[in-house]
Amino acid sequence: MSGPERFFHLMIEGLGSRQLWGLLLQSTLEYGSTFLLQRALLRRMSLERRAQSWNPLTWSTAIFWAGAFSMLPFAWVTRPSSGLRSGALAVLFGVLWTALLVGLAWAGGEVITVVFDLSPQTVSPAHG
Repeated sequence: MSGPERFFHLMIEGLGSRQLWGLLLQSTLEYGSTFLLQRALLRRMSLERRAQSWNPLTWSTAIFWAGAFSMLPFAWVTRPSSGLRSGALAVLFGVLWTALLVGLAWAGGEVITVVFDLSPQTVSPAHG
C-alpha cells in the first residue's frame, strides 16, 4: 500500500477507535464550556462593557490557546472600570471561573474515561 492509500486507510481505521471519540468529546467539553460561559457573561453585560471585550478573532484565539485559563484575561478586559478594586475583583472572578471550568473538565474527563473505557491497560508481569 502506497503513501496516500495507507494514510487514508489509517484515517478510516482511526474513526472506529473509542480513544479518538473520547478525545473529541473531551476537547468539545473543555473548549465549549469556556466559550458558552464567556458568551453567557457577555450577554449579561451592558453594551459599554461588551465593547471592551475582545473582537471575535482575539476571543476565539484566546479560547483555543488558553482554554479555561482564558477566563483570567477575559475577566480583566471586561471589568467595569479601571480602578484597583475593580481590577482585584476581575482577577478574583477570573480565578474562580477558571477553577470552575477546570473542575468541570476534570470531572467530565473522568466520566468520559469510564463511559468510553479509556483507562490505560495495565500489563501484569509474566509469572515464570
